[in-house]
Amino acid sequence: MVAIIIVLLNWPAAGYTQDCLSVFRQAYGKMKNFSHDSHDGLLLKYSVHVETTTGENYSDFINLEMRQKRVKVVSSDFTVFQDEKTMVVIQPEAKVIFMTRPVAESLRQNQLAAFMKLQDSIYKYMKVRSCGIDPAVKDNGGNSTQRIMFQLPIGVQEASGVTTVTYWVDASQLAIKRLKLTYGSSSSLYKAVSFHFDQVDDKYVGVPFDGSALSRVMEGKSRIKERYRHFEMIDQR
Repeated sequence: MVAIIIVLLNWPAAGYTQDCLSVFRQAYGKMKNFSHDSHDGLLLKYSVHVETTTGENYSDFINLEMRQKRVKVVSSDFTVFQDEKTMVVIQPEAKVIFMTRPVAESLRQNQLAAFMKLQDSIYKYMKVRSCGIDPAVKDNGGNSTQRIMFQLPIGVQEASGVTTVTYWVDASQLAIKRLKLTYGSSSSLYKAVSFHFDQVDDKYVGVPFDGSALSRVMEGKSRIKERYRHFEMIDQR
């Protein structure tokens, strides 16, 4: 494993702390505004990295495309196609295709709003532990990002198992590039869970997929495509 050297700059005065937090607050505020806005197009590419206490680590890469009421999500475990009529979930390893009615836009927005509300609640209790430049994590321009580590209070640690939350911020774009949750409880299965945001485009104008969501797995209305003929079909439309 390549050693990662992280340079942390501790502040000699409270003024630097405020400057450091200012960048984070602006990036966090930008993320909140984005989550509440109604966007016609969205492209999001990110990865999730899980470290466990048993040493069995896991990574997944997610590509989300959304435009004009069409949604496509691709990961190593599943692929989702959704349009105005149908949501299709393909699970290659399990050889299962699940079809149901689409998730309503209002529900997706409510879920996102609930997530941000949870983030706000946690953010209120976090205390800055360190802040500085991290040359190991670059922004899209090849510049070092700013690394801010927050310490959670004991009560929250005991309830969630999470001891610290670390953000890597692209200061020039005011964009959060990475997020890491570090666990400290000996009873927790996880050591850390990290999210790496590789690309976020809220002006996406591409086409998530051609045809209908149903046509991705079906020939006509009743015949499954040849490549999926050994898959179990679960239709709950």
